[in-house]
Amino acid sequence: MDYCSWFSTESRDNVGANAKGTLVKVESRWWESHHPNGSYNKRAPRKGGGLAIDYFFCSKSAPAVIDSDQETGQWTATRLAPGEPADIAGANTTAYLRYFSVCHGVTVTEENLYEQTVVLGKKFGYHVVWDPDQMQITIRRPEDILADQGANTQKN
Repeated sequence: MDYCSWFSTESRDNVGANAKGTLVKVESRWWESHHPNGSYNKRAPRKGGGLAIDYFFCSKSAPAVIDSDQETGQWTATRLAPGEPADIAGANTTAYLRYFSVCHGVTVTEENLYEQTVVLGKKFGYHVVWDPDQMQITIRRPEDILADQGANTQKN
């Protein structure tokens, strides 16, 4: 898509927990480079570096990445299903990269993201499948994820 992006985790802080998992606040910096015509082997200047605050719900049964919507002031929780290749799509690949980094300290690359996610999902014991209509939810504040029961099912 002619662009590459990078992020660095500047700080990580556990802000809440329930029986399903731990809510983690993360400050990250983001950069982007433009590579016209997909010329990724050519160096390009990185732009950005701005600070962003996001939340991650590190959970074996209800994993999610929670991002702010600057326009509405609300938050969107993108639910993940590590280990389920059908859940990985272009729109959520960065969410998986970030989730494994924050919740497991593991670097996942986009090069073989599908295979890595399946292997790591099994390695870390994920057994979750979400109702397709519940993959993204809007919440008022990140801590609301701790009260959300979700519409997931345990996989046998």
